[in-house]
Amino acid sequence: MEHILIVYAITLCAIVLFARGDLVPTDLTALLILLMLVMTGVLSIEEGLSGFSHPGTISVAAMLVLSEAVNRTGALDALTRQLKALPFEGEAAAAVVVLLAAGIVSMFVSNTATALIFIPLALTLARTKLLATSRLMLPMSYAIILAGTCTLIGSSTNIVVSEMGQRDYGLAPLGMFEITRLGLLAFGAGFLYCVLVGRRLLPSHTPVKDITERYAFREYVAELLVPEDSASAGKTFAEAGLAERYKVSLLGVIRGMPDGSEQRIWGGAPYTALAAGDVLLVHGGIDELLLFQRNTGLASKEKDIFEDLTKGEGVLAEGVISPTSALVGQTLKEINFRARYGVFVLAVRTFGTTLLDKIGRVRLKVGDTLLIYARRGELETLRKHPDFLFFETVTLPPVPEPRRALTSVLVLAGVILAAALHVLPLVVAQLVGIALLVFLRAMDLKEIYSAIPWRIILMIAGIIPLGIAYQKTGAAELLARSLLPFAEVLGPLAVLSVVYWIGSFLVEVIQKTPTAVLIVPLAMSAAQAAGINPKAMLVTVLFAASSCFASPMSYQVNALVYGAGHYRFADYLRAGLLLKLLLWLVVLAGVWMFWPLEAA
Repeated sequence: MEHILIVYAITLCAIVLFARGDLVPTDLTALLILLMLVMTGVLSIEEGLSGFSHPGTISVAAMLVLSEAVNRTGALDALTRQLKALPFEGEAAAAVVVLLAAGIVSMFVSNTATALIFIPLALTLARTKLLATSRLMLPMSYAIILAGTCTLIGSSTNIVVSEMGQRDYGLAPLGMFEITRLGLLAFGAGFLYCVLVGRRLLPSHTPVKDITERYAFREYVAELLVPEDSASAGKTFAEAGLAERYKVSLLGVIRGMPDGSEQRIWGGAPYTALAAGDVLLVHGGIDELLLFQRNTGLASKEKDIFEDLTKGEGVLAEGVISPTSALVGQTLKEINFRARYGVFVLAVRTFGTTLLDKIGRVRLKVGDTLLIYARRGELETLRKHPDFLFFETVTLPPVPEPRRALTSVLVLAGVILAAALHVLPLVVAQLVGIALLVFLRAMDLKEIYSAIPWRIILMIAGIIPLGIAYQKTGAAELLARSLLPFAEVLGPLAVLSVVYWIGSFLVEVIQKTPTAVLIVPLAMSAAQAAGINPKAMLVTVLFAASSCFASPMSYQVNALVYGAGHYRFADYLRAGLLLKLLLWLVVLAGVWMFWPLEAA
């Protein structure tokens, strides 16, 4: 009994610490759980460290590497470009397109990776279609989360739940598509809810302009040089189709003359044949400008920035000029910006002024934004400089690499097929897939190591022993007995409902995977005591742990859209609680239809 009380006390402390993730990082909390279980004698050292060798931990890491391979090689770049070009109008149409596309990708790529791909797309669509992103971003987050329940690899939580059922309770592992029928029901219901009801519960008072001005999808003017060996030399901007391909516009051409003077071409710039040595003033969003410069070979003064950025040696950031800045009223050239700050300005965004000269000659004002390339140490120094209000790091768009992209997609498809046909266990198929990525040169070992989110892996490995402790000490069985009278009166659906709502509440406090690990022992003990099919109970836990809709801190995807949609906490409650209720009804109906409720 003493060990049971210790497990309950550790659980209570864990819930409090997970809920205050802003004070104590979740990975540190998980490691503290592991240490307390071992130091109090509840678990042996081997049991405490077993989370690091747990198939669920290894499988999650492998899944995230495979997802990152698809993302990093630009395999989905063509999809996002096609979506941007679709001729739809209106908020409802945008929601349908974005939610469906994000949902389909999220079924096979990790939720977080999907969100990182589609947030820029959604912001761009909202800006170009003049829509409020507040009615698009959170519904997209919900669609990504629900679509992640359609396949075993759709979410790391699915994998952890399946592996716990197999390793700790002797169940057959969930098949790759065993939960697909219920997952599609949940996604379909959530999709209809978001399009017809949920988005109407969200605010639309924030203009799109305010949102795009806060993030890295603002429009800048960049100054680019046509080098001697450029393929664009001799062609006009219009003939090369550059404006359509990269969604950028050419404002002007500055051409050096033999006598040392400069000719400025403005109105007819897109139809002027470009020559080596021309300086182009190009206008567009950050993501498009970066892709344009990288793919066309047009040079900045730093020709190697993309190589440095790819290697992680450099960083892009936006800096807003403060009211007390020495730059106010001066030009970058006058103040000798490069020598003064040790960084390089790639582009300028200035309010109320049309740039008709090289960016180094533009007189800057308070609130103007500079897109800066810097070495990492240089940026940290600049962050503290009073000349700038703040800095926001800008993510470099993935490089479209057709061969590597095709390889990564084929490898991911092979992993899914091998696991679905039971040719290999999922974790083995994933590891084989990673090995193939290396041998086929779609990723190198350095990229693989950097793709593993070690904080997530430490969190999973640290909290899995708590589930073992619940089973070993009988703490889960003791809690499950309290559900028996309830089950005898109202039946198995009532027990499934109780488990769902316990998990649905906890997930808003301690996030998805910790919730699943905590609930599985209780749920399986309840299933055994009440004579409920353990597979039906396991699936209920999986969906309960994915009902993270009512808080921005319940899941990383929700947190990612919090600022982009300019939300308040109440917005998540208003839209998320109804979705929780809907998912509960769908899960009960689906479990009743697709799995026998009574234990064999």
